[in-house]
Amino acid sequence: MPRLYKRKPGSRNYRNYTQENLEMMCLSAIKEGCLSQRKAAEQFKIPRRTILNKLKKRYTGKPGHLKIFSDEEEMFFVQCILKFSDFGFPLDSFDLRMIIKSYLTRTGRSVRIYKNNVPGKEWLTSFLRKHSELTMRFASNIKRVRAGITSQVLKDYINNLSEVLTVSLLKIFGTGSNLTDNPGQKKVIVKRGTKYPEKIRNTSKGRFYNADNEDIQNIFLSRHSKDFKNRTGPKSSISVMFAGSAASELFSPYTVYKSSCLWTT
Repeated sequence: MPRLYKRKPGSRNYRNYTQENLEMMCLSAIKEGCLSQRKAAEQFKIPRRTILNKLKKRYTGKPGHLKIFSDEEEMFFVQCILKFSDFGFPLDSFDLRMIIKSYLTRTGRSVRIYKNNVPGKEWLTSFLRKHSELTMRFASNIKRVRAGITSQVLKDYINNLSEVLTVSLLKIFGTGSNLTDNPGQKKVIVKRGTKYPEKIRNTSKGRFYNADNEDIQNIFLSRHSKDFKNRTGPKSSISVMFAGSAASELFSPYTVYKSSCLWTT
């Protein structure tokens, strides 16, 4: 079944009336004795059985499958997602589905429509559509040190910079090294309206194999993890040492290679 159902031409009519016509006009006219059920059905183009069900207050629930989680549980999930995002560790779609699986396991519930108690991607799409305060965005990878910068640190930097600028430009030198690679970005769930979503991580990226030499996938792994063997080496950084002065005087750069023996060319 498609995600958004579209009615096919010539199929059975389903709810070709508004809620206002049903309650404010049709049912009110019947209750006041102005129209009979048959006359009201002909005038407002509403099936008589539908009018009878509404008068008897039958089938008051929403159509479709019964809800797996209550409104309180879903709001709890939303608050957890926002808290993770505020702490600098936003959840991606896979993380949220694993958290839901853990929640069902801990509460002793088994949902038959979820394979191994893991909600599918369609559930996640419906969940995000229902809670409009959440959205999926690409997050920038930052280090923990950068995330810990406060407004006081920035003020101290500006104050120190105003004192340094009084020194001659020929006496101000800066050095640089360790040009890091881009480990890639992933979509995470954050609060709608977040301009610059960020994710704190210190990881390496490589191709990993298990003990049977089977290619697993291109995944992110902690630098201290020993569960997998890295076949191609970590994708981390290149050390290039260079220095220059504030007066545009630049020294020759020096690149540090990993190999102990290099070709002369």
